[in-house]
Amino acid sequence: MWGAGKTIYVGSGGRKTLILRPPTDHTDSILAFYPPEQRPREKVIHDWSEMNDAGEYLRLHGHEWDWVWLDSISLWQDTGLDDIWQAVIERRPDRNSLTQGKDKGEYGRNMDRLAEWVRNVVSMDTFNFGITAFPTTRLDSPSGERKLMPWVQGSMMSEKICGYMTQVGYMEVKRSPSTKRVYRQISFAEHEDYYAKDQYNAFPKGVFIDPTVPKLLDAVAVARNGQQQSKPARGGRKVVRKGAK
Repeated sequence: MWGAGKTIYVGSGGRKTLILRPPTDHTDSILAFYPPEQRPREKVIHDWSEMNDAGEYLRLHGHEWDWVWLDSISLWQDTGLDDIWQAVIERRPDRNSLTQGKDKGEYGRNMDRLAEWVRNVVSMDTFNFGITAFPTTRLDSPSGERKLMPWVQGSMMSEKICGYMTQVGYMEVKRSPSTKRVYRQISFAEHEDYYAKDQYNAFPKGVFIDPTVPKLLDAVAVARNGQQQSKPARGGRKVVRKGAK
């Protein structure tokens, strides 16, 4: 959600977090919220050449980071499309007019490149990968209802990007009716108003209050440990790790 604090949440991962962002997105909130020794690193991505270079860098050096974030995919799509369009008008100056604007070809190439890039990065298993996005109302295919989903331009692109993720959360700012305290909350349980999922079932009640990245990792670790312990071993016994509590 706009203004809910997604970048502050991303920044809570600390120094071993790398943020990839277009020049139209900003991380000023991190500078104001975290001291220098706790801030993540960031790289501004201006075009598809730099985006592909970032993907290659992650393939070779991703193990050096705990988290890598694309912040945000909604704004990056505009930057990527501008890059593709610039290459088109350099080849075809006649396309650069009010009557000869971007068409399905340019949008399609941008969508294909984005889907491939995300798919390749998700397949790397040396770091955690996250994406932030603005919300938009889309037709959710499984439910057939219109609800808020991550804003990714193109037919079925929101569903495709969500499909690559193990968790999809909707962040918003809430106010406690009793104490009037204002807090952030990420909802991981799908709602009639928005899409969400949590394949780990890390938050059985579906809500993550006052979220930070370290708290997220702790919740996922607990959930995964519980799932492993509940799997029946040979002979019908449950597997219990030594030292598990």
